[in-house]
This record gives sequence, structure tokens and C-alpha cells, in this order.
Amino acid sequence: IVELSGRIQDIKSKAAQSEHMVQEICRDIKRLDFAKKHLTSTITALRRLSMLVTAVEQLETLNMRRQYRDSANLLEAVDELLTHFASYGDIPKIADLQKRNTAVKQTLRGMVFEDFHSTWMPTTMEQDPAAVA
Repeated sequence: IVELSGRIQDIKSKAAQSEHMVQEICRDIKRLDFAKKHLTSTITALRRLSMLVTAVEQLETLNMRRQYRDSANLLEAVDELLTHFASYGDIPKIADLQKRNTAVKQTLRGMVFEDFHSTWMPTTMEQDPAAVA
């Protein structure tokens, strides 16, 4: 009976050690999982930031070339990317990108109206002077 009692105590001790090891492993796994989630979200944010920087630069180039169709598509993409960074407007780089995007939009709007008035308005006036009034 003493030997059996000793074995039972030994088994209980080993079970407690095993349970402790399993808890430590689970705790480590949870930490790693948490770190992985943060790393994944950081990588995603950096990719979006890279795409945003590239898109704003391309938009500025298209703006100078007066390529309105490509600019329109890119404006939509830039606006979508900026929504991901809306809460980071106090960060200088994000604020700069937002300002540049706003400036490009204003410039494009002015250029479109300018081109419209210089290209379409004279034709319309020649065909129907009453259409302008």
C-alpha cells in the first residue's frame, strides 16, 4: 500500500508538472499569436502607406500631363487608401499626403474647367450663341 501510495503521488506530481508546462506553452502561443496579429497589421499598414505615397506621386504626374481619365481612377484609389489613415492625420507624413491630394484635386478641378471653357465653349457659342446665356 505504501508503494502504491508513492506511485500515486509520483503520478500526481508528474501530472501537475505536465499541466504547468502545458499552461506555459499555451501562454507562449498566445503571446506569439498576439505578436503575429500586430506584425501582420503593421505590414498591411506599411504596404498601404507605400501604395498611398506612390499613388499621390503618380497623381501629381498625371495632373501635370492633364491625363484626366487616369487621374480619375487614381483619385478614387487615393481616397480609398486615405480612409485607412484618417485617424493618423496628426502624423506629418500622412498630413502632407492629405494636403498634396487636396491640392491635386483643386488643381485638376481648375484644369478641367479651364480645358472645358477653352475647348467646348467656343464651339458651343459658334453653334448656338443662346446656349451660353
